[in-house]
Amino acid sequence: MSLILLHVLGMAARNYAILLNSSRGFYNYRHMANVYVFYNVLRQNGFEDDQILIVSYENQIQDIRNSDRGGVYIDEDSKIPYSAFSPTSNVLEELLNAISGNNAKLKDADESSNIFIYLNGHGNEAFLKFGNIHFMTRDDLMPRISKLAARVNKILLVIDTCQADALVDRSALPRNVLVVATSKIGQPAISSFSSSLICANVIDNFPYFFFKRFGKGIGRKVRLMDLLAELNKEPLGSELVFDERKDFVFEDFFVQNSALELLPFREA
Repeated sequence: MSLILLHVLGMAARNYAILLNSSRGFYNYRHMANVYVFYNVLRQNGFEDDQILIVSYENQIQDIRNSDRGGVYIDEDSKIPYSAFSPTSNVLEELLNAISGNNAKLKDADESSNIFIYLNGHGNEAFLKFGNIHFMTRDDLMPRISKLAARVNKILLVIDTCQADALVDRSALPRNVLVVATSKIGQPAISSFSSSLICANVIDNFPYFFFKRFGKGIGRKVRLMDLLAELNKEPLGSELVFDERKDFVFEDFFVQNSALELLPFREA
């Protein structure tokens, strides 16, 4: 006679994030701060460090010219927590490998996993600059996104740079990929917030207003399309570009799955 039991599955489906700062130099402080905004949102929502990959040449927050290296400024008066990570000299290679799924932090990603990818730095039409000599083009990015999309459940790709929408071919995107470009072709991505202590712009507008909205509370089931439409009304200085038909929600990418799952199984 068969007996129905309950098995406790301790490994729930895991979500992951890839956060890129492709710039060098202290006066690109804002690109590092942009990464820390999303890092802190993820950490507050249950992500562990081994589920978040930060890809950056350096950590501008720890530059010797920064007189306050204990936190990350996002405007004249506000700071968010700082956390150490290990920079890499091969940023372009590491990013392309990660987006292809070839990174130790993504080794357990499968068809139940969702992945948030945030790319920021200096860009122009059809390329994102890495440091001062390397570039990533749409032809580098699109095949790797398609390959990763075949392996995982959903992907949210946010490209936060000037003329960001030029980096994607929307007609070739898989159905399980949502791309958010923070500027149209021909538009710059704007930074309106500075700090007299840092003596530089400290954050770009999209992550700033995203973080401020997060501070007011975002429900797990809030549709990303509704959230993005709300953020588009903020003084971003550029226009967000995204597919309004995608039915993705906030928790798909910004909340970690950590609860134990109870599964029935049959034992003879």
